Formats: sequence, C-alpha cells, structure tokens
Amino acid sequence: MGDEVVEQSSNAKVLSSWKLKGVSQSRLKPLLGCVQDQWYPSLKQIRMAKGEEEKLAAVEAVKEGLALLEDAFVKCSKGKSFFGGDSIGYLDIAFGCFLGWLKATEKLADLKLLDKTTTPHLVAWAERFCADGVVKDIMPKTEMLVEIAKILQAKARGSNPN
Repeated sequence: MGDEVVEQSSNAKVLSSWKLKGVSQSRLKPLLGCVQDQWYPSLKQIRMAKGEEEKLAAVEAVKEGLALLEDAFVKCSKGKSFFGGDSIGYLDIAFGCFLGWLKATEKLADLKLLDKTTTPHLVAWAERFCADGVVKDIMPKTEMLVEIAKILQAKARGSNPN
C-alpha cells in the first residue's frame, strides 16, 4: 500500500500530486466514483424529486451509498479518526464536502439519512470532520444551504421560492 499517487480520472478531476497514506488506488477509485457519480446525484434527487415514489427511490439509493461509505470508512480508517488515519486527508475532503448538502437535504425532506443505528462510524466521523479546526469555519451553514435548495427547487419547478 504505502503512499500512492491518485491518477487523474475522467469523472473526477483529481490532481495526480495528491498522496494518500494507506489507501490503495483499487479502493479509492470505486469509492470516489460512488460518491461523485451515484451517491451525490441521488442526494440531489431527494430535493428535486417530482413525486413521492421518485423521492423514496433516491432516499434508498442514498442510504445504500452511506452503507458502502460506512464499510469503506471502517476498512480505510483502521480504527482511527479519519478515512486515512489521524488527520483529515483526501477521502475525508472528497466526502466531507457533501456533508453540508446532506444536512440540508435531511432538514428539507424531514428525514435522517446519516444516523447512529445504521452508520455509527460515519456519524462520529462527520462530527469530528465538521469540528476540526481546518473545516469548522468554512463548512457552509445548513440554514443557508436549505435556502439555496429552496431557490433551486423553485427554479426547477418554474415557480417563486417565496
């Protein structure tokens, strides 16, 4: 394993200069693909769904993705605080940048996606990630993202958000 360089992929513009400690490319690429290509679009679909059936399908896809991320966290972190060990690394940033939208989606849809019974390690990780001095002052506020989401929903539906 050791330090490995992430190759640039067509889906994720990952800089090849990023070094990852203890995470093999064979684990990294599918995980990044899952978050970017499947998980986040499903999260967005919860907010933009046109009907209850579409929303429920998106919720299920998000929960499945979170279960995969829970498993990946356990395997990658090896009992430490973050995906790559004791400090925030690339995978933490790759997933952590979506936490604000996850919280906003939970609030808008009145549901709990990241929860202690199904994803206990991710819940604890998210709390540590958001509280870290590097992140806490730049993490978008849930209320602000909820307002942005309402505007985007209204725009998509061709109506006024207010």
